Amino acid sequence: EKVDLAEGAFDLALRVTNEPAPSLIVRPICAVPFRLVASPGFVAARERDGGRASSRAVAAIVPSYLPAGAAMPTGSAASGSVRPEAVVRTDNTHLMHQCVLAGMGAAFLPLWLVDEDLAAGRLVPVPGTEPVAITLHGAYTSRMYLTPKVRSFIDFLAASLDPPPAPVSTRAS
Repeated sequence: EKVDLAEGAFDLALRVTNEPAPSLIVRPICAVPFRLVASPGFVAARERDGGRASSRAVAAIVPSYLPAGAAMPTGSAASGSVRPEAVVRTDNTHLMHQCVLAGMGAAFLPLWLVDEDLAAGRLVPVPGTEPVAITLHGAYTSRMYLTPKVRSFIDFLAASLDPPPAPVSTRAS
């Protein structure tokens, strides 16, 4: 869940975003590839209806923190982004995953979560889309009160995971 670090007195949050909040201090840790995926039945029904990722809204399972009307990136320069029509809004990534497996809609999910489903054919990429790299950041509110254990943890993550990617534009074209 996305929390207010200052209000909740949290030392650190891990945030996956290419646009971190300006009120936070962030350290890029690594790239997290995401993909717009759906069940094969959902994609087949969409294609029968003549829908394309670049031309119509997509029934989607979306994070509740995504602003209404916000586009989801496709990773493809040709299609730019898609407009999600929320059928479910949640902050639980695993619930989003289960909803997509059940054929309720498409979702923008991390590849680490859906790789096995893609390989097994339980999920497929939404046509016209490519993976999109989004940066995992360590976020905190103040350098002055950053404890050595939190700094060590951030350093450990940064050293253990891939280097951060070059910024990727996720804005709608």
